[in-house]
Amino acid sequence: MRFLSGSRRDDDDERLLWSRDIRFAHRLLDALPGCRSYELDSGIVVMGPSDHLTDTRAAEIAAAVHSPAYGLVTLDRGLPEGERQTTAQAASMIDAAMEAADRFYPAFDFLIAGAKSPKDAMDACLFETVGEA
Repeated sequence: MRFLSGSRRDDDDERLLWSRDIRFAHRLLDALPGCRSYELDSGIVVMGPSDHLTDTRAAEIAAAVHSPAYGLVTLDRGLPEGERQTTAQAASMIDAAMEAADRFYPAFDFLIAGAKSPKDAMDACLFETVGEA
């Protein structure tokens, strides 16, 4: 049996982040007090108050560790307590999968069209943008 580490606050909305990158999740936990984690075979879940575990903060920390895929959702308080984390985890995994599919779609398009070699197709997708346009 596994348990969440950290303390839970009952009075606020919570968010759940899932990622396969454990290093990213631990940096997030170090930067955001009041969050707790749950390690799975498929990755790691970080849960915390919605005012701490924000899209902006997660993106800042992700950028520092080479932008790993992750999904971030708000727990649905309308669900029975035992189902909130399961539903949120599934939703966050789908978000992470969609982000990865969007990121690597051009590589598959280049390969199917025969426009690039496999290495060149992946190189075209594995870059990080810096700054603002």
